[in-house]
Amino acid sequence: MAGFNAANIVEPLDYDFTAIKGLENVKGTIPEPTSLQVQTFLTASRKEADRNQRDLGITGDAEDMTKEQILAVLDKASPSRTQAAKKREAEIFSDLCSGTPTAGQLLELPHRIMIEFAKWVTKEVLDPEVSTGGGGAQVVNLRSSAAG
Repeated sequence: MAGFNAANIVEPLDYDFTAIKGLENVKGTIPEPTSLQVQTFLTASRKEADRNQRDLGITGDAEDMTKEQILAVLDKASPSRTQAAKKREAEIFSDLCSGTPTAGQLLELPHRIMIEFAKWVTKEVLDPEVSTGGGGAQVVNLRSSAAG
């Protein structure tokens, strides 16, 4: 019977920001988040989304908003509000990552790169692409019932 080797189940959460000006020395491996960190992340993310909707006056389904409602929301989205929300988001992601990278480093990322980092780490943590159990089990092909 094959064994289970936890070291080979998921890929390390390596990140590299060295191509970003001001972050030339920032790269590393995010420690595997605990179940508590993941749950805290999910709760904080949901609360932050609710807060942003409330602060901007978005009610119901944002996809059903009229052009006038969208313009009213954009009018409320001041640079200071946006920066405060960005800071809270960086703290939420840094907490998930055990401070590696730090919230300050995440705040220095350009907008599009931060968006992609957030998507990547969320997917890796919530829906990792796992490999086999790391054991040496033999794969047995079963004959089709149609083969007789």
